[in-house]
Amino acid sequence: MGTSRGSTPGPELEPKPAIPASKDQALTTRFVDFWWLKVPAKLRRFSTLLWAVWSDGIYLTALPRLALVLVCVVFLFGFIEGGTHWSYRTIVGSNGFAGNVLAPMATGDNWGGPTRLVFAENLHLVIIAAVLGALSASLGLVLVIGYALGDFFVAGAKLPAMYSVASLSGPQIWVYRHVPLFVSYLLFFTLAALPTIMAQELVATAHPKIRHSRPLTIGLTAIVQALLVFGWSYMAPMVFRTVWLWPGGLPRIQVDFYSGMIMRWVLPFVFLVTIARGVLTKLAERSQSVEQRMTEIAGQATSIQSRFPGWGSALIRAAVITLLMTGFLHTPSNSVPGIMTNFVEAEIIFVCLALLLLAWIYIVPHMKLWNGWTARVNRYPVLLRLAAATFAGYVVSFFLTAIPAFRSERGGEFGPEVAGILIGFALTLALLPDGWFAEDQQEVPLSSGGRLPLPNSAAAQVASVIAIVLLASRRAFADCYDCHCCFHGCQPWTAGGSVAGSVPPLGRIGAGAKTPCADKKKAYDDAARERDRLAQVVASASKVVQQALDALSQAQNQFNESTNFELGLIIPDCCPNLSPPPGSPCHWSDAQLSPLLDGLAACAATTTCDPLFVRTAAQALERSWAELQFKGEQLANWEKYYNDAEQQYEEAEQKLADALKALQDCLAAHGLPLARPLGAPPPPKSQ
Repeated sequence: MGTSRGSTPGPELEPKPAIPASKDQALTTRFVDFWWLKVPAKLRRFSTLLWAVWSDGIYLTALPRLALVLVCVVFLFGFIEGGTHWSYRTIVGSNGFAGNVLAPMATGDNWGGPTRLVFAENLHLVIIAAVLGALSASLGLVLVIGYALGDFFVAGAKLPAMYSVASLSGPQIWVYRHVPLFVSYLLFFTLAALPTIMAQELVATAHPKIRHSRPLTIGLTAIVQALLVFGWSYMAPMVFRTVWLWPGGLPRIQVDFYSGMIMRWVLPFVFLVTIARGVLTKLAERSQSVEQRMTEIAGQATSIQSRFPGWGSALIRAAVITLLMTGFLHTPSNSVPGIMTNFVEAEIIFVCLALLLLAWIYIVPHMKLWNGWTARVNRYPVLLRLAAATFAGYVVSFFLTAIPAFRSERGGEFGPEVAGILIGFALTLALLPDGWFAEDQQEVPLSSGGRLPLPNSAAAQVASVIAIVLLASRRAFADCYDCHCCFHGCQPWTAGGSVAGSVPPLGRIGAGAKTPCADKKKAYDDAARERDRLAQVVASASKVVQQALDALSQAQNQFNESTNFELGLIIPDCCPNLSPPPGSPCHWSDAQLSPLLDGLAACAATTTCDPLFVRTAAQALERSWAELQFKGEQLANWEKYYNDAEQQYEEAEQKLADALKALQDCLAAHGLPLARPLGAPPPPKSQ
């Protein structure tokens, strides 16, 4: 292997086995570069969230062959599982596991009617999805894509049993068949990919004492990610119930029981795998190729701008959030299958969310009161602000459910829970005024005036995480054994838990509509435009200076030739007593030229030659000298203009460099996945 082809004798065949290995290595390298660099670069033009998810896990490219195999195997596994819905251990309700009793494509009549098996009921699939997502959000997304393709095209969508084909139009059939599937795919994404990105983003905005310690960063990331998955377990049963209810079945999994299963079987894997990822990332940092790919991904954040309009992003995010809330909304009626009449509540929520996001993006940033609020709230880490919004949604839902007048008396209606989710989402937008990537200003000296007396230390942030974990315990949420859907007639703890588990992912989806570090990006773009403008000014001034220099040189040559010719004719014959100044005529000064002009004037009065000839020569000499001086002044002015423009250009270049550094620091410190490896301390700030 150490022998090159050039040094190997002709008859020997030893180097040939190395050729396929080289080709294989080149293939795997091209694949990982395409998968983790080129595809995210394309996605970033449309969605920063998809860019962040797809580019996550670059540390895996330290072993390109393994990365290639993982992507292919995960996709095939997801496709096969989506097409077959095979389950070895199925979560069926409070009775525990049913083993492989349930058929791959259907559930027993004792569990809510003949409806399809949801991915979230497959315990092993949930564990695999959580583990893959913790290793790499990109692998989690691949699993979701494979599962969705297999489920949609192979398993197929079933027509809801409560409707007859004759009673439904084409669009209605499509909606009732496919919307529950799309909802389940979005829910799958919030498990397999979103928690990893959210955990890294939240910890990246933590206190500097935490961020500068690799063990603390990895440990806090593992806690936050496990907590996000635990919150997902309270939201999930309320979301995937649409797959049961729309075909006419009944909910067969209680929220608290499902959360207990996830906490017992999934969370330990999430915690341990997240820590393992931090260790693997540390080892992968030794690879120069991994470091180069991480640098390129970080560069994409500054070099690739989103082409998707903000209003389009707001509409899509409002639609996604509404779909994820369908499980909390009114179940489609058996007697009124119309789309508009059956989904009025969802349509109203979609319109309200879209208007709220549009106002958050386009209107409120221009309000002076909002700008003051932004400056104050950005002093606190995103982790604390998101925890505050989550807790507020929990409290609202808890008290609304606890008050008998607000408690729902009919199954399938969750007004208090919907109110809690919407209030928590609105608070998320208010507490993240610059978006999910809002700048953390902890390291900026703060004035005491007007600041809320909230703790802002590393210990306080860790304590807040512990408090949320305790709040999310089974004892705090209580149990719900005898409720039809866990809310009706029960204590409000579990209802509040489903709301608290819904606020973070929905808030991440909605609050990510703004560009990360938008103010830094705007400052960088403005500095780049100013630098480019001054570059054009310098180039134009340089061209004009060169033209002025050429004109002056031409004028000097003409002045030299005409002066030498005229004086050569006049002085010897007409004014023999005059002598021209020494040196080239174009280099004379006014003090040297004035005596010569005076001498010519006196000579014209006494010469034996034609006086008009002498006076005409003197006047021509004076005009040529004036024109030469004018050309020289023009050149001096243009040179001054060029020097000033060049100085401004150098200052603009420095401002651009400062703006770029500020943007890179902002992206690296606030939620840019893989701007630096998981657990790596942020770069020291220049003094």
